[in-house]
Amino acid sequence: MTTTDSQRIARLMAAHEAMVPYWKDGAFMEAPAALAGEYADALLGAPATYWDAVDRLDPSVGPAMIAWAQGHVERRDHPEFFAMLAEIGRIRDEQGEDAAAAPEYADLLMKMMHAAPPRYWGEAEAIAADAMPKATHVDDHGQPVYSAKQIADALGVSVEAIEASIQHMEDVGFSEGLHAGPVHPVQ
Repeated sequence: MTTTDSQRIARLMAAHEAMVPYWKDGAFMEAPAALAGEYADALLGAPATYWDAVDRLDPSVGPAMIAWAQGHVERRDHPEFFAMLAEIGRIRDEQGEDAAAAPEYADLLMKMMHAAPPRYWGEAEAIAADAMPKATHVDDHGQPVYSAKQIADALGVSVEAIEASIQHMEDVGFSEGLHAGPVHPVQ
């Protein structure tokens, strides 16, 4: 069954009405999780015509509403990621800026990345791409692969530290993304 734009707007209006009592000081305060979730889902499912009308009234409102809805849905659907993110923040606050990147927290960082909402993957890949050296080899699928020495040189650490990190990742079951097969020089 196809949902029409008018049905999407009716859903949004009903969800909005249910949330109105929880609007205080510019935010939804203490709204029941089910109501907030329905409102976020309804916002994200609203038709383009609705957002066009919102944009005509006030161009700043639509992006703020969408950002709230996306954030709410991500926190609802990926609670383990946000719990680990808070733990990384606590470690940084208590032990200093570099502490969260220490080898003893590598498994926490890996688990956090595996639990991340999809939009965080693109950001992480962009950050990693800036830190990685120019690929000299690819795997059978054309994906870049790097030696421990290339990674160590790019990060300014010893090859032994990289090899220990790789071994730790394998030991805790995070070998996804590690390559052990044939490699081919980049042409």
